Amino acid sequence: MPHAKLTLSRTLTPVRTLVITALAFALLALSPAAEANAKAIKKTPPNFFGVVGDGPLFNAGFDLGAQYSRMVSTGVQSMRTVFNWAAMQPYQTFEEIPEEQRSRFRDEGGVPTDYTELDRLVSGAAQRRISLLPVIMVAPRWAARHPGQFASPPTDPEQYAAFAGALARRYGPGGSFWSEHTELIRMPIRSWQFWNEPSFNTFWSDQPFAEDYVALLRASRAAVKAVDPRATIVLAGLPNKSWSSLEKIYKAGGRKLFDIAAFHP
Repeated sequence: MPHAKLTLSRTLTPVRTLVITALAFALLALSPAAEANAKAIKKTPPNFFGVVGDGPLFNAGFDLGAQYSRMVSTGVQSMRTVFNWAAMQPYQTFEEIPEEQRSRFRDEGGVPTDYTELDRLVSGAAQRRISLLPVIMVAPRWAARHPGQFASPPTDPEQYAAFAGALARRYGPGGSFWSEHTELIRMPIRSWQFWNEPSFNTFWSDQPFAEDYVALLRASRAAVKAVDPRATIVLAGLPNKSWSSLEKIYKAGGRKLFDIAAFHP
């Protein structure tokens, strides 16, 4: 296992495969030159070119399909995007759901879960053979240590882990999504990233972060691996002095809990 001996080139793998946001958007801006670049694109390894897709890309009424098609035309092969826990499990119990919304929710271990928008995202990516790297984050009010705060850590890492496991059961190998959508070529999600930049209070309000984050990492790894033993666990992106944050994660016991380290230079 490479966890304790990741080389620099190994740890930069997410940067190569998913690319930095600025480069990703630069690629999208190159559509007039797409034909000229076609030969170069064909020579690149699978998933070499990627984008970070969030924000207005998923606003109601936004043409997600057209954006996917534009990605493909410029050589994009992968997308890193947030799987928003708060948006998918806004209620802790079915009794809390307004009557007019209940048809959208499924039971995941007793927690009502709305896959509507995520199904649309995954379906569009599969149709165009774009692989996805989910970043699972944003605790719903009922599961947040500080309800209503975007950057709040979960109160209980096991609740986050249960959600991660549910996502693997839906979109991983043998997932219910693929059984329900036999018209699609299966592109099961095999890599999962747990949270984003926990060393910044912008994303993880309670600092120091390491012990809390490692508890979440440990529980979530176990939940996903129970569904897909060959799943790849991606450490939350570590920005700026990432080596210092990585050392803190190691000291908190996280050394063997991930397969790929993600750095945000």
